[in-house]
Amino acid sequence: MKAKKYIVFEAGSRAGLSAEVFFRAWQKQNGWEDSRGDVLYLADADPVYRCVPTQSENIARISEQDAVNLLQHDKDIVVFPADELTRQLNHIVRNAVQDDDYARISTLWYDKAHVNNVLSELVGLDQCQIRIPLTFGLTDAFIKPNKASAGSKGLELK
Repeated sequence: MKAKKYIVFEAGSRAGLSAEVFFRAWQKQNGWEDSRGDVLYLADADPVYRCVPTQSENIARISEQDAVNLLQHDKDIVVFPADELTRQLNHIVRNAVQDDDYARISTLWYDKAHVNNVLSELVGLDQCQIRIPLTFGLTDAFIKPNKASAGSKGLELK
């Protein structure tokens, strides 16, 4: 089976760490740590992030621009939808993922309540090991401090 390549943008964030942990667990579970050759490219604009060591030869920390260049030259790379902002601002990345239902930019993915409903329907709340938080469809909310608040003192409109 041909080795696969994956890219996660904004990998210096929690989403990048999650992708790395899941990638390593997936490889280990399938016994592919070294033999299959899959590669996870963790891309970030911060040059310091690329100095963070990794214990896997199958994980490469690269610049955001290097990741964009890879996408231009290798059509078999899969982009993980870890962060929307980097991808939506770059037309090359946006075009590369336009046919991928999970990686392409969609305004629906910005609606947390919608995403949580989709996840709940796909998996079923009683079978899901990951807790899906309740999300309320509010546009305006009043926040009241937990301490030193009497009446409307400290009330904020968000």
